[in-house]
Amino acid sequence: MFKNLILVVSLFLSFQLKAQSIHETSEAEIASLVPADYTLAQEYFNFNRAPDADYDSHDTNVSSVVEYDFNKDDLLDLALLVEKPICYNLQADGSCGKESWDWGATDRKLMIFFGQAKGGFKLFLETTEPMLNQGEGGAASPDPLETFFVNQKGSIVLSYWGGSSTKWGHTFKFQYRKVGSASDFYVVGITNMYEDWSRNADDEPNGMLMFETDKNLITGDVIETESLILSEDEDFKEDKVKKYKVKAPLVRLSDATSEFLFGY
Repeated sequence: MFKNLILVVSLFLSFQLKAQSIHETSEAEIASLVPADYTLAQEYFNFNRAPDADYDSHDTNVSSVVEYDFNKDDLLDLALLVEKPICYNLQADGSCGKESWDWGATDRKLMIFFGQAKGGFKLFLETTEPMLNQGEGGAASPDPLETFFVNQKGSIVLSYWGGSSTKWGHTFKFQYRKVGSASDFYVVGITNMYEDWSRNADDEPNGMLMFETDKNLITGDVIETESLILSEDEDFKEDKVKKYKVKAPLVRLSDATSEFLFGY
């Protein structure tokens, strides 16, 4: 029994290491997959952290490269976040006018490559729909990118946080799975959160309201939580929780719209 326990622990630790996306692919090979005019996405409020750990939203080190065997063929696959600057003063010769680059403003996209038996990678999917760009996070977080990793269930997790006086957060989970006869990346989880000041009859702030909707699109389970934080001490709060099911066909990541993902 003791040997079995050691084996289980060893397998768990091995999977954890794999899920945390320790890079095995060379930087040169990754760079060769990035399209012209693009670079790997950067996030500028950085400190190291482990996936799923408690953390401050401002203190994350977001890797733009995830390695994992998504299609279970014993070959390493890649998911990349890439970006290119946005030019607001494009010249006739194709160059960008001086001082016209908006600070931090970029176009981003998600690219997923499958490893090939003979070596190298082949592009399977690219999409811009789940992406928020630098400059779209508001005053609270000019770059809204918060996390990008693969969890213990093999799902790609992509999340954002931003806003100003009203805060918002979005977390999406994408998983490669077979639905009917089609194997593809599907949206399997969506969590959308909003925070705003609660006001009394005199229109004065008297607390913080938080609304969160968490959807498990595989099971159809939906949890809606409304929290009223009555003071700066978050131990004093009232929660209203509503649970229900909405069963619907899974949506391919390539077909997912911004309205479906973000709710607006």
